[in-house]
Amino acid sequence: MDYQLIAILVAAFLTAGVVKGVVGLGLPTVSLALLCLTFDIAAAMALLLAPSLLTNLWQSFGSSSPLRLFKGLWPLYCGSTFSVALGVYAFTFLNVDFAEQLLGLLLVIYAALSLSGRHFAIQENQIGLIGGVAGSLTGILTGLTGSFVVPSIMFLQAIRLSVAEFVQATGLLFSLLTLSLGFSLFIAGRLSVDITMYSLSGVVPAFIGMFIGYQIRTKLKMETFRMLLNCGLLIIGFEMLLVPLFS
Repeated sequence: MDYQLIAILVAAFLTAGVVKGVVGLGLPTVSLALLCLTFDIAAAMALLLAPSLLTNLWQSFGSSSPLRLFKGLWPLYCGSTFSVALGVYAFTFLNVDFAEQLLGLLLVIYAALSLSGRHFAIQENQIGLIGGVAGSLTGILTGLTGSFVVPSIMFLQAIRLSVAEFVQATGLLFSLLTLSLGFSLFIAGRLSVDITMYSLSGVVPAFIGMFIGYQIRTKLKMETFRMLLNCGLLIIGFEMLLVPLFS
């Protein structure tokens, strides 16, 4: 076993876990960004599977039933789950650096608008249609880049969930996306036993980081939480936009 590799995984998932614990998301995207400093994006996407799945499953069991959330937002969840395979397939043919930069640009624009005080809202009778479209686009971009956040997080913010509901809804969404991504990578021949074992080594550090971040989050007010969430999206967006230019 490569202990230097294990150390890299521990550091990446501990850091990503803290971010996830504070803002309720970001483990796949933050860990992906850190892992891509050492691995190519295809390997990094496979390595994040176990920590992402287990931490998000934990997060999805919040104060209310995940089934109730699923019933209310099923177009988002179904659209995202079933479209991941399209992104994994397209990965073979498209310029992935371009896809990551486009995703990063979208994150930067949205987070900047949110931090400026501009809030988006979706009417209740539009949730099904817009949720299905947002979910499908999220699934495709997940298959292409391994990042789960756009545009699903924009959608979940726009329907103005409480902090607890938002965190639980993202946990359920990311669990389904991770399962779909893992299955699609396996079918595509991009998920080996060795990578799976290395991925499992990141589970405990991710949970430790998540617990640390959660302790921080419980002391935050709603507006502080939303500000941190958008700052996190802004940082992630700049990273995705700029890193390919220097790689």
